[in-house]
Amino acid sequence: RSESLTVTTQARDERHHARLGLDTDGRFTALTIDSVRNGGAHFAIFGGGPLFSCLGMAPGPYDITRYGARGRVVATTTVPTAAYRGFGQTQAAFIRERLIDDAARQLDVDPVELRRRNLVRPDQQPFTNRAGITYDNGDYAATLDAAHKAADAWPAPPDDGRCYGVGYATYVQMAGLGPSTINSLIGLSIGGFETAALAVDPGGDVEIVVGTVPHGQGHATSFARIVADRLGIDRARIRLAPPDTDRSPFSLYGTAASRSMAVGGAALVQAADRVADQLRALAADELEAAEVDIELVDGTARVRGGGGAVDIDTLARRAWQGRGLPAGLEPGLHARVSYDPPSCTFSFGTHVCRVAVDPDTGRVQIDRYHVVQDCGTVIDAAIVEGQTHGAIAQGATASVLEEVVVDDRANPLTGTLVSYLVPGPDFLPAITIEQQHTPSPYTPGGMKGIGEGGTNGAYAAVANAIAAAIPDAAADLTATPFSPQRIWNALRRSS
Repeated sequence: RSESLTVTTQARDERHHARLGLDTDGRFTALTIDSVRNGGAHFAIFGGGPLFSCLGMAPGPYDITRYGARGRVVATTTVPTAAYRGFGQTQAAFIRERLIDDAARQLDVDPVELRRRNLVRPDQQPFTNRAGITYDNGDYAATLDAAHKAADAWPAPPDDGRCYGVGYATYVQMAGLGPSTINSLIGLSIGGFETAALAVDPGGDVEIVVGTVPHGQGHATSFARIVADRLGIDRARIRLAPPDTDRSPFSLYGTAASRSMAVGGAALVQAADRVADQLRALAADELEAAEVDIELVDGTARVRGGGGAVDIDTLARRAWQGRGLPAGLEPGLHARVSYDPPSCTFSFGTHVCRVAVDPDTGRVQIDRYHVVQDCGTVIDAAIVEGQTHGAIAQGATASVLEEVVVDDRANPLTGTLVSYLVPGPDFLPAITIEQQHTPSPYTPGGMKGIGEGGTNGAYAAVANAIAAAIPDAAADLTATPFSPQRIWNALRRSS
């Protein structure tokens, strides 16, 4: 791993000076941020992009009266920095949520109540934040209230000499990046559309071809479920074709930015619906019924309320024979759709965790962790939870462990996994996840991106929990990770 740690791109080397203004009622009146990002010795792909994203999403789910930000990217002699899971929105949540907890501490108010007082309400949606980004929909306070209820039900921590603290982070995540027009506004000379194709063969089996390439996200499972639900067939009969540049649809953006389901999946929803319409037309002709009365269930096309049914295998054979088809139908059962979304999607949620800090060593243990999140329509709950677990691990380790260290001449001092701290199997406790569902008004199928949101919530929630555990030293915790050494030093300075 030495080459990876010393040569390939790194991330999040930034300094932010931020201020949050409040009125006497605890309303957020202003947020200002002045940021500098280390771009490294030369610009990597998206080298400055995370800072652009950070400052655009820094207001988060709150109705802040005024907002101003300045961002600069500087060149140094270190390794170039680039995109990392969260793409700047992780830093945005950290800056904002730490400021809110600091304000609550100074004003001696409940940090949950302070958040609730300032969250954008559902009746304000679609809401344009003060950076000019328009959110789609959602009840942000509902996730905060559910997280607070879960935390209240936790058993009291043991009296073991450690300091315990509970931390929250509420976020809104710009995900499902896709609109080609938005890409052009931020300097990306690429389209943001995705294409999906599917075909039912003469035997009734289905093949899906998409442009986004999976690398562990479970595309085969999720895409198959979309088609199975719309065609009423067993998922075992649906196959996702492997990526192949000779036949896969052209994708300019590919698998990134939590967009495979929100953009590629939306294209597949439309393609599956077109094939479903073809099946209903065939079945209506076969059963002498109206198309609107045909439902696709359990491998058959049947008339609602009785009146006959025909299996989809029979309809597929008839479609590919091409003889005597209803007017307007071409031979075969297939569809290909390109989808360019009108907007990004905006998933959201609240993370709450409890940590234990050993005052003698500065060591942190995450004791409890609960997430309430909303990514619109959930296609496969297990995959969504798996994405969230992995994202939490990445966000939490950034809070307390992972750090690239260089000397005054930029020579790397963390060149192996011995000196670069990585989490062990006991790092995270059991994570409990609640799903809420606010379908996207833009996406066919209602899906929103979820792959990166867990990182954003975890980075800030763990940091806030540590600060809550040692409030006298919290003001001194300004640089991540909150490593045992930094915590120990902060405790000694505050004693």
